[in-house]
Amino acid sequence: MSLETPITSHVNFENVYEPAEDSFLLLDALESELQVIRERIRPVFCLEIGSGSGVISTALATALGSTAYFMCCDINKDACSATRQTLARNSNGSAHFSADVINTNMTGGLAALHTKVDLFVCNPPYVATPEDEYTDSLESKNVQAAWAGGGGGRSMTDQLIRLLPSILSPNGVAYVVLEQCNNFAGVAEMAETSGLSCRTVIKRRAGRELLSVVKLSIRKVN
Repeated sequence: MSLETPITSHVNFENVYEPAEDSFLLLDALESELQVIRERIRPVFCLEIGSGSGVISTALATALGSTAYFMCCDINKDACSATRQTLARNSNGSAHFSADVINTNMTGGLAALHTKVDLFVCNPPYVATPEDEYTDSLESKNVQAAWAGGGGGRSMTDQLIRLLPSILSPNGVAYVVLEQCNNFAGVAEMAETSGLSCRTVIKRRAGRELLSVVKLSIRKVN
């Protein structure tokens, strides 16, 4: 089973994060998990935080078809526009998948999704920056919000981990990109403390970065 990389030649990347090694690593991780996602998870409600150009959700929506609904969120209105364009451009005029794009911050309105998310994906801002740079990116709502990760590059990631137990469905799964500066072991420990299981799906060096994608799910209690 494979995921096709969506066409993005229509996107103006001046204020939108252009797919790079981290994006393609996430696509590779999802491709390796696609059979599990289709046959075991069978997602009905899918959520992407930080959809950017829309390549991740579009690839998944194309592969999963009409059985899954996608909600794509980004704080950057230009990224939201790009996601809409990518979804439309790669649908080939067919309504074989359903998706909505919402301009919102990470947690805005997500409390209403309590236990509803079957498949969650996120390539968060993971670059370690001063915390005020992360805060500034949330205020400016531009492409900086795609990479400025605050202290240890984990300001958004830690919020996500705390949020996941309340929004994932009982069999729901989350796939999140990490970089070595995020402290892989620390993320796993925080996930465990939050009641989540954490497994590395794929790990790859990209230039100076050591990237990984982790799979998070509600830890089963025997």
